[in-house]
Amino acid sequence: MSQGDRKRNREGQYVETVTRERVLAALEDADEPVMATGDVADALECSREAARLKLTDLAEDGEVERHDVRGAVVVWWPTHDPTTAEPLQDLVGMLDEDEADAFEERTRAVREQFDDEILGSGARNHEA
Repeated sequence: MSQGDRKRNREGQYVETVTRERVLAALEDADEPVMATGDVADALECSREAARLKLTDLAEDGEVERHDVRGAVVVWWPTHDPTTAEPLQDLVGMLDEDEADAFEERTRAVREQFDDEILGSGARNHEA
């Protein structure tokens, strides 16, 4: 969408089309557990920069997490995703230690599987 195609309000200001709600909905509706910045931009029919800026705002507010895949691609996911350890911070005091340890172990396994599938099985060995 070019600048000339963008909608304006009654005061002539551009109407925000890449909203927090739309970005979160795109992440939640994705077929995969994570999305690259370009995938979010495609889903929202906006520029990569617009998607990146909104994703960064959401990350700063703790609503999404990010992971740089070898500096080439950044993937994003909502923090309420049960496969990540970060939501555990919000649950402090609500889970007992055994449940928390089991949750962290499941999260570690999911991240290792992600690294193996995306980066290749030797990726973790090279990071150590």
